[in-house]
Amino acid sequence: MAKAQVEKEVVVNQHIGKRIRKRRIELGITQTDLGNHLPTSFQQIQKYEKGTNGVSSAKLIYLAHALQVPITYFFEGFDIIKGVSNFTYKDNPPELHRGNQIKNAKYYPDPQAVDDQVIIEKLQKII
Repeated sequence: MAKAQVEKEVVVNQHIGKRIRKRRIELGITQTDLGNHLPTSFQQIQKYEKGTNGVSSAKLIYLAHALQVPITYFFEGFDIIKGVSNFTYKDNPPELHRGNQIKNAKYYPDPQAVDDQVIIEKLQKII
């Protein structure tokens, strides 16, 4: 397989993984809970979310059902022609502490979602 093709596949895997993680956190479920629903291990869910492993078409169907989204959700924001993801920081919250993404998402809101300019400036100084 050509190097450019492999690189595009990696970008696709990473994009789909970010979409899986985003939706899982929105629903407030852990990697273990999602893995149990498929069934697969939480380690495999981690690999999907990081884009280390690609998701098979069958698993993608199960993920869509478990995450309550249409299968097209995973491809939103991806430009197949250019091979680039339009996913932004706001769409993909940082992993603050492994294993506790759900808990951390509640206590550490996305700084881009803050409207108050004074708070934004204080957050920027901290970060």
